[in-house]
Amino acid sequence: MRPCLSSAFLIVALLVVVTDAPSGVAATSAPTAMSFEDAVKAILEDVPNGFKNLRGAPKPRHAGDTDTTYEATITPSGASNCQVMVNDDTSLGSSLFCDVYWSEDPADTGSALARYKASAKQLAAYAAANGGTSHETDTIHDYKSETVHTISTATILSNVDLHVDYSQNKHASSNDTTLWVSLNFDI
Repeated sequence: MRPCLSSAFLIVALLVVVTDAPSGVAATSAPTAMSFEDAVKAILEDVPNGFKNLRGAPKPRHAGDTDTTYEATITPSGASNCQVMVNDDTSLGSSLFCDVYWSEDPADTGSALARYKASAKQLAAYAAANGGTSHETDTIHDYKSETVHTISTATILSNVDLHVDYSQNKHASSNDTTLWVSLNFDI
């Protein structure tokens, strides 16, 4: 089971897109896999629509949820489990996010960092080719039950905050570690 993370780090579940089946029963299909560059272009093109064209099946809501999450209909190369989150408070905007790497084994830190660096390099190259710049931040936050070390590479293109995040969460009570690399588009 994945731990609960701060709102900056969204937990992503298994990706299933529901389509109409001839019998009226929901069928599943995989999202369209695209190159990193083509996926970013498609995502940026759908910003004026709040990612409406990239929304697949809605995920079930739970008591207390303040957003609706949809399966995304596209997946950038190297990512998985892409979802669109629409906050009930429309002034907070929408997000599209994907998993790039996930592990609960501290020995995987090197692999997680390598995946982060590869994704950050792709993002920086895309930003440079499209008139943007990128920057990296490295922070450590202590929460009630965990310490979160985050490294993030971000850029802003077409009023969208694009960032690749590496997150290492150490849980004080269990001494467990979670490693997560994610690709995020926030409007």
